[in-house]
Amino acid sequence: MAALLVAEQVLDPQATIAYYLPELANSGFGDATLGQVLGMSTAVGFAEHTGNLVTENFKYGVALGWNSRPADYQGPNNVYEFLPTMLKTDVHGQRFSYQTPNTDVLAWIIKRVLNCSLAEAVSGFIWQKLGAERDALWVVDSACAETAGSGFCSTLRDMARFGQMLLRRGTFNRQQILPETAILALEAGGDQAAFERSAIAHPSNANYSYNYQWWHTHNQHGAYIANGYGGQMLYIAPKAELVFAKMSSYPTPTPDGSEFYAAMGAIPSLIAALQA
Repeated sequence: MAALLVAEQVLDPQATIAYYLPELANSGFGDATLGQVLGMSTAVGFAEHTGNLVTENFKYGVALGWNSRPADYQGPNNVYEFLPTMLKTDVHGQRFSYQTPNTDVLAWIIKRVLNCSLAEAVSGFIWQKLGAERDALWVVDSACAETAGSGFCSTLRDMARFGQMLLRRGTFNRQQILPETAILALEAGGDQAAFERSAIAHPSNANYSYNYQWWHTHNQHGAYIANGYGGQMLYIAPKAELVFAKMSSYPTPTPDGSEFYAAMGAIPSLIAALQA
């Protein structure tokens, strides 16, 4: 959605978050740019970090509904109350740091500029045009705001349709659903140097980058990946003309998926060898 709105010049990656959301002007996000939110290179951290892979932060988990609310709880009750409490910790744009609230900020901006819910936007601009077999579902918080960083539910076949639309650079179901320029932005990836400076840089993700909420491998197939909560995955390899949709799930979040990335990266070569 963000790539579509940038391509249509509705959103400007150079504009600050405060420009779109005055409610966050005094938060750590205020002077960050939209582009830094898209690439998760904002220097905004949780005031208290529990290291919990499920919720990242206790109050964030309560606000989003992932954690039970204690009887004496006095903190934020939804995502709109939580985001203004986040603090700036360093200089924006220096390094990649995966923080789910970046996605919540992005969703809020999309809803603000389109004046509709995130579900309505995705349904009207993408899902209905795909000719999806089933309605998708979205988990919401107590303010009925979609939990943008998690909780989007669809069938395997419909997720594969979405991936195939991206593989075809926005064309599917006999129509141009997304502008080709939007897909080219996804395929280009993000700042590899910022990713290399991140806390999660590892030989298994060497040369990676992150942009528009997608992980980009920069491998020989130009593959980029959407990851889900428990290991779900949409792997798109434009140069190999292949899409993989994976819905199987670990019981808890996994910090890595390199075994699947390696397998998916090897399949195009195997196909080529069989064809030869």
